[in-house]
Amino acid sequence: QWYQRRVAVGTCQDAGEMSCQDKACPTLNCEEDQLEARKDDECCNYCLDNWVVAENPDNQIKKGQSVTLTCEVLVEGVSRKNIVWLKDGKKITKGISRNKWVVIQ
Repeated sequence: QWYQRRVAVGTCQDAGEMSCQDKACPTLNCEEDQLEARKDDECCNYCLDNWVVAENPDNQIKKGQSVTLTCEVLVEGVSRKNIVWLKDGKKITKGISRNKWVVIQ
């Protein structure tokens, strides 16, 4: 299936003139763990795996020491309420930054 709306795709020609044509984008059916994303240089959206990554995933700490963990969200439109930190399978509610990208434990 294709989107019902079409996007204009422009190509720069000689003397800086643009040549435009319509392009239909596919309908997306992203998996539950994927998000719809878009690149600045692409016309159509796509499904993105691994849309959040740890900026400092490897830590050598001892019991009782604190650690600061940071994540990077790779797509726009992810709200703070959608970011959840877990420790030993339980939701962490303290030590989290306002934007929820940083947790101190």
